[in-house]
Amino acid sequence: MASTPTTFDDVLVRFKSRLSAEELENFQVTSLEDVKLAVKYIQDEQGRRLEMMNFTRIQAFLEAMEQFVLHY
Repeated sequence: MASTPTTFDDVLVRFKSRLSAEELENFQVTSLEDVKLAVKYIQDEQGRRLEMMNFTRIQAFLEAMEQFVLHY
């Protein structure tokens, strides 16, 4: 069985292979804080339009990513 970092790296390589050159450039300078801010923005926009989705599921993902960033 592959280790978690190797599995993550494999998925990351596949993800990046689908990005355009511009998206790849933007991805290089995107931080976890940028992702959190984007999620907050989407949540606020949906709240204003009364189309709020349940974003509690993404909270666990963001927390896991934060731990990954701290330990990777």
